[in-house]
Amino acid sequence: MTLHGHENEGRRDGSIFFNSDTIELFLRPDTGAKEYVHLAVDHTNTQYDERRPEGGVNWDARWQSAVAKGQSAWTLEVAIPFAELGFGAPAAGEGWRANVCRSFGQQSQLSCWAPTWGSFHNWPFFGRLDFSA
Repeated sequence: MTLHGHENEGRRDGSIFFNSDTIELFLRPDTGAKEYVHLAVDHTNTQYDERRPEGGVNWDARWQSAVAKGQSAWTLEVAIPFAELGFGAPAAGEGWRANVCRSFGQQSQLSCWAPTWGSFHNWPFFGRLDFSA
């Protein structure tokens, strides 16, 4: 697998969507909240986060990511404290809207766990996470 560096490598909230291999995570409580968070990490472990519609990229949560690269794949692990998201920890039985997407700009590939039929930010089409005790 050939992955190239880019001009925003290591720069928090720099554009990593069109020039690298990026995993994006979208989280939105299904409690009527209008806001959701968008977290992304690319193959260089460069982080991007934003809170929509309020805060934008000026919102910076404290979360961790780690990347491991193999011969034919790379893996990502993230740790996101619920307190950093600003929604509070979900109660047992509560559901959140969520999506996991990949944008591989170097090869013009886009994919999502739950198809959004357009922009990755089309939250009504996100999948659902149900929390248990």
